[in-house]
Amino acid sequence: MPRWAAQVHDVLGEQIEALRGHSWPSAARKPVADLVEEMEDAREQWSKASEAGDVDTCSTHYEKAYAYVDGPATVTARKALGLATTPPSFDDSESGNSEVEV
Repeated sequence: MPRWAAQVHDVLGEQIEALRGHSWPSAARKPVADLVEEMEDAREQWSKASEAGDVDTCSTHYEKAYAYVDGPATVTARKALGLATTPPSFDDSESGNSEVEV
């Protein structure tokens, strides 16, 4: 998992850079900036997970990082941009396929 966590860390860096480099409508600037801040916090946790020397430490940082996924800042930014705000629901009876609004 450390290698995967390092990859997530790197991809988040790319996403943060892309979000910062885009011009956002005035109503979305603060929500997107708040999202970027949370992504930076998550990125730090992914870095710690990638450097963890044991499974428990890695899992602790993974859980902290994953807590940001679809969190309040994500929903607020998506709402400000006119995007869907309802995270997909996954039912155990589904065969792994889900329809996601984007």
